[in-house]
Parts: sequence; structure tokens; C-alpha cells
Amino acid sequence: MTNYINLLVEGATDEMVAKKLLSYIGLELGTCYGRQGKGYIEKNIRGFANAAVKPYPTLCLIDLDDHPCPVTYRDHLLNNYNKEAFTLRIAVRCVESWLLADYKTTSQFFNIPIKQLPDPVEACLNPKTELISLVKRFSNRELQKDIVPAENSFARQGPAYVDQISRYLNVWNINEARKNSPSLERTIIAVLKYFT
Repeated sequence: MTNYINLLVEGATDEMVAKKLLSYIGLELGTCYGRQGKGYIEKNIRGFANAAVKPYPTLCLIDLDDHPCPVTYRDHLLNNYNKEAFTLRIAVRCVESWLLADYKTTSQFFNIPIKQLPDPVEACLNPKTELISLVKRFSNRELQKDIVPAENSFARQGPAYVDQISRYLNVWNINEARKNSPSLERTIIAVLKYFT
């Protein structure tokens, strides 16, 4: 059984979610690579896959975003690789959909009525934008100030978005989320299959 898993992720939110997943499965983080956006992963993924070795495997987590199909996107990024040393997982549409998939906790933490949350969550075209929009409509001022970008700002998120997501992850219920997010469920199954 492998104990330490390296990560290749787009950014801070993906890293936090991946760490939470590893902890949930009973694995520990080795080294985290990437954190330079999706383009960095798309450009360098083959090198990371070729460098990965079984005693120190790598989990790559990337968002589907606006690509039409996770399977064709995966095949475009990478095929014919050692899945026991490098596993590529795609969040449909982004990791925020995995967070929203725990409807009860999302509703309580952000003070958003459950009926307002996207269901099914993976049908939402931009879960991050949807979360920010719902926070703007329903959450308290502190959450709005932290998560929602200022008016007339070019920012895509508020100044403390990552901090609030970090707080949310302390109460996020993966058991609930995996029931509502097929891509999260597939990710957990793949990590258990190849890394434990």
C-alpha cells in the first residue's frame, strides 16, 4: 500500500480539496506540484506522468470546465500511461461542484436555501460562478465581502475566497458529496484502486 501521494493541481482550492480527499481515504500528501493554473498542467502533464513511479505515485486533479466530455478531454491530455504511478482525475465541471454536492452543509455554511443549489450539480456549467452568485444573493455580509468580487473589479472571486473555502472544507461531508457527484465518486474509486 502507498502512503504518500504527490499531487498535481491547478491552484490553491484544488490542492485543499485533494488534501481532504487523501485524508478521507487514509493517505498522506507527499509533494504538491503545479498551482500555476490549468495551462501549466496541460503543457506539462506528460512529463509528470512519465516521471511518476509506483512508490511515490501522483494524483493529477484538473477541472473539465467547458470541455464537452471528460473522457475525450482525458484522452486529449494523456493516454497510455501507468495508472498505478500516475492517475488523472477530472472534476466535472470544477472542484467547486464537488463542494456544492454536499447540499446540506453547503446550505448551512453559506446560508443558501437547499432548493437554490444546482441539482444535479454536475449539470451546472460553472459551479464556481454559481456559488459566488448564490453567496451574493443569500449569504451574510462577511461571506459576501470575502467571496464575491468587488463591483467594477476584474477579479473572478473575492479577496478571501480561498480562506472561506478552507473554512468550508472543515465541515464538508465527503460521504454526502460523493452521493451527488459522479466525478467525485469515480475519483475516490480510482484512488482506492490504484493507490491503496
